[in-house]
Amino acid sequence: MTVAALTVITPAGRAAPAAPAAPVAPVSWPTAVEANALLGHGVNVVVDWQYYHRGFEAIDPAVAAPVVKAGGFDSVRIFVDFIDAAGPAPDFTLDPAFVTELRAAIAAFTDQGLAVMINYDGTIGTVDRFVAVWGRIATQLADLPPTVFFELANEPLWTHTPGDPNPDFGPGNVIMEGDWNAIVAGAVPAIRATNPERTIVVTGPRVSFPQYVPTLTLPPGDGHLIVTFHQYQPLDVTSERFGPLRPWAGTADELAALQMTMRDAVCWARTQGVPLSMSEFGTTTAVDPATRIAWTTAVARLAEAEGISWHYFEFSSDGFGVWDRHLQQWRQPLYQALFPSPGTPALGAWAACPPAPTSTTATTVAPVVVVPTFTG
Repeated sequence: MTVAALTVITPAGRAAPAAPAAPVAPVSWPTAVEANALLGHGVNVVVDWQYYHRGFEAIDPAVAAPVVKAGGFDSVRIFVDFIDAAGPAPDFTLDPAFVTELRAAIAAFTDQGLAVMINYDGTIGTVDRFVAVWGRIATQLADLPPTVFFELANEPLWTHTPGDPNPDFGPGNVIMEGDWNAIVAGAVPAIRATNPERTIVVTGPRVSFPQYVPTLTLPPGDGHLIVTFHQYQPLDVTSERFGPLRPWAGTADELAALQMTMRDAVCWARTQGVPLSMSEFGTTTAVDPATRIAWTTAVARLAEAEGISWHYFEFSSDGFGVWDRHLQQWRQPLYQALFPSPGTPALGAWAACPPAPTSTTATTVAPVVVVPTFTG
């Protein structure tokens, strides 16, 4: 609501000039490095939306926000499948009720002083629609504080084809680097049209594995980009979905192998001068407790040693959650693996990266591993 300035009437009956309005402090937008520090230690929170039903594991943002804050987390990452909230081409108008719902969820967390990363979690049917709807979302949220970040996609996938035996992660679903770089090149400018300095988090291709981060092509000259990846490796340690589980104790050899899965991303980010965020990592309750704690501790400490912000997956679901929503308490010692006691020794700095190749031949990365999604 706009309130008109009051005119003060002097005793002599003459109108005195209204007092000048107090200057409005300009919004201070963080650099990418500063934004990554704001993300710090975060947690994924699953929300049930009008257009994105996750009732079996979702939690009310108003319930989650104070618990997350009290738990010492700096930020949250929330999943939004906003494509279905948009109308048809060419306008792709967003449902106003959905926008209101989205803004309320974000406010529940920012009101607690938490940074918020909203992340598109859905498949990409057509590139034009994806880019256009990101532009609509950006326009609707342009007035939100600088602590609200936009993540382009969770684990980039095409919409599955009829008859695909694995509709969430069929081989033809995975978006490879050539297509994904073209999509990034369209989506970032669509957001920048209304949010020139907001932090955009750019996902890597091929299901967000860290090994494929070096295949990204970032828009040049943009100082407000963070690159993200997911860490669930070794796959037969973190989830029963990949067959028989094996133990993992965090031995020197195991730690070195784990570090190697992330090294390509780390070395690429150093040369690019772009910060990294590990927006998902976690294990299911089926994993042996000792393995779960050892692996979670190692991944978190490895990220911290390189200045990589992280978001544990997940807050309150029965399969991954660090907070038991039934008992209303943290799952110890999983929580302690994320937040160790003061004085716990930190891991040493990462080893130096190998020299950049002098050949013009493209760097070879490991073959793609197609895995089921962890957000369903």
